Amino acid sequence: MAARTKPGQPSQKMKTKPPKVSRAVDRVLKDASDKLPLPAVDDFQVLSQLPVPFSCLNEMGIILRCNESFGEMVGTKFQKPRDIFELLEQEDAAKLQQGFEFVVKWSQPSCLRLSFGSKKGVKRVFEARIQLMVSHGERLFCCLFWPVDENSSLEQGKNQINVLEKALAQKTLELAEQHSYFETFCYTASHDLRTPLRSIKGFADALMEDYASAMEPEALDFLHRVTTSAAHMDRMFEGILQLSRILRIRPEIQKIHVGILLEQMVASQAESVSMKKASVELFSCNATLKTDPVLLEKICQELFKNALAYREKENPVVVKISCSQKSPEKTLEIRFEDNGCGVPAPARDQIFIPFERLHFGPEHNGVGMGLAIVRAAVQKLGGKVALSEKSSGPGSVFTVSLPSS
Repeated sequence: MAARTKPGQPSQKMKTKPPKVSRAVDRVLKDASDKLPLPAVDDFQVLSQLPVPFSCLNEMGIILRCNESFGEMVGTKFQKPRDIFELLEQEDAAKLQQGFEFVVKWSQPSCLRLSFGSKKGVKRVFEARIQLMVSHGERLFCCLFWPVDENSSLEQGKNQINVLEKALAQKTLELAEQHSYFETFCYTASHDLRTPLRSIKGFADALMEDYASAMEPEALDFLHRVTTSAAHMDRMFEGILQLSRILRIRPEIQKIHVGILLEQMVASQAESVSMKKASVELFSCNATLKTDPVLLEKICQELFKNALAYREKENPVVVKISCSQKSPEKTLEIRFEDNGCGVPAPARDQIFIPFERLHFGPEHNGVGMGLAIVRAAVQKLGGKVALSEKSSGPGSVFTVSLPSS
């Protein structure tokens, strides 16, 4: 049984505002109050005829009077006064104690929900309305109980869920429209802006070819910077176009042999491999996958080119490509391992952001879109891409995880 304090000494958890009560309970209590402005012993006969469970308690929670409906509610007959707190769980007992304290402090009814068990052991929830009464100079608590319609509550819950689902569907539609607009904007902007940029670069190239001999060295340097910057911006626009194409594409799922796709991808990059004097180890992979071959090839190309680009000083480039199936997760992992300069731990998520670069210089002429394209394509296929350190030596390991079907 929960510890109790006298109602004249409110606990710290007592509410500070009058609670909202059920209209039905309020009406029953009002009817009873109209009949009993000053309760006396005989007045309990009137309360006992109420159609809802009723009990009268003293300040210690002893049930002095109750009607038959109350006995049915708690599943017992009252032959003598009994402590109501013994009929309640500890949590509900504390709630009732706080209700007593509230009524004493505010001189207003208190409303709360309590659970009582029946003879069959089934607990039911009731809304309790507590009113302070005075009889022969003694403070008493008149309690009326109104059963909570669980079916109604369930129906209300279902209605709320339906409302939330509709709101979620509407919000999803709005986000899809905004996303579509963003994709269209990126594609159109990057495509249309390339036209004036090409004009700038074209005229600058023409000046270099036709009037280079008549220019001062400083003017030639300025012109060279214009053409270099224009070429860099053109590559940036090309990166945005590629990313927007990935975002707009609808995957066409086919059953493909991953090992054959990787072999063809490495063969298509033979010129870059030769220029870098790189060593490529392609481990045997007999796995098949139901996915979009165009997107998967683009993912592998970008990760392979990334592995070739960032090497550690004069060390010869070594790239290892492997794949393996994970049975519990039902996924296929494709790994690209290199011996390059690696990526610091704080920047491993950052490098997948468009235009984010960690290395600069003439040997690194990228614009920071390759890994952003990889992530967009992997997400389009319902997979994940992660970057980790090698177990030994310099370099990085990119792992692409894709659902097997």
